[in-house]
Amino acid sequence: MCHAVEDSDTQDQFGEVLVQLIVQLKSEQYLRCILDESQKELCKATTRRGSLPTFTLLGKLADAVPIFADILVVEHSE
Repeated sequence: MCHAVEDSDTQDQFGEVLVQLIVQLKSEQYLRCILDESQKELCKATTRRGSLPTFTLLGKLADAVPIFADILVVEHSE
């Protein structure tokens, strides 16, 4: 998802657009989909640097959508 783009400026723009889209759609289903795909990306990441775009996206979503932070805590606190 986030790793398809190598340029950091383009990754930032992609993240911003995706966050704005998710906020406008107001759908928990899309949030869960992003979370599931992010988990897959993080499992595939071989370095911390490789996982940075995914963590950045998750952080931006948590800041923009309060329920997303709740979903993260509830589903991944164990």
